Amino acid sequence: SALILSPFISNFFRDAELGMHRSIPFLTMKKNAISTLLTYFQWWTDNSHPSEVDDGKRAIDSKPSQNGEVDPTSESWIDEFGFRPNQAEEDVLSGMRYYHVRNMIRAYYVRNPRSSLGRISDDTSNNDDSKNHSSPSATNANRTRNYYHTLQTLKSTIPGAGRGVYLEGFAPAGTLLAFFPGKVWPKEHLASASLQTQMQLSVNPRHQLSMRYDDILIDSRKSPYTVMDNLWAVGHIVNHPPKPESSGKN
Repeated sequence: SALILSPFISNFFRDAELGMHRSIPFLTMKKNAISTLLTYFQWWTDNSHPSEVDDGKRAIDSKPSQNGEVDPTSESWIDEFGFRPNQAEEDVLSGMRYYHVRNMIRAYYVRNPRSSLGRISDDTSNNDDSKNHSSPSATNANRTRNYYHTLQTLKSTIPGAGRGVYLEGFAPAGTLLAFFPGKVWPKEHLASASLQTQMQLSVNPRHQLSMRYDDILIDSRKSPYTVMDNLWAVGHIVNHPPKPESSGKN
């Protein structure tokens, strides 16, 4: 994993030292998230581990700070992944850090045109057409699908909102960005649901029951936040935008 992370680590931190990313909250968050992982797994190298960034305001090898809001050693402290590491047992923390690395590497490979995730797989080993290099199957197997964006789940920039979803890259208007994972309830099943099921559906502390325009309910209450099979199945983590500030005009 350290070798896979290395292609973009050095450039990312060099740009951070030059102050190119300070005005973009996501890039600052991602930089600190990568720093957290490198520190936890002791993956720093002499060439990639700068002593300080941000004009000396925070040492890279220290625990990420929260702009002075919470002491990083307290149990209530939330890191750049929206996770409370000081409340977790070591085996849980180790597992979470593993999946934090895994998700970042997968997101990197999606946008990397040389990655296996960015290629269209087409098994033609048992097909006679595979011998013909001009066949459509052979052409599709060698074609690269372009992914211009991916999604990252990190700590939200909205105070008190927990985690949030960040779009990394470019997605033109109208792009399908994410899916809502969870159990799907057609409206006819809701109408005939048992009393126990109706009582269970009434408990929604995280507001992760979503009603579609066609009255189909999606129950994302048990959907994962970190251990994800589908990088785009993060619709349940997207936060509502904050209320617009009043301009004081009628």
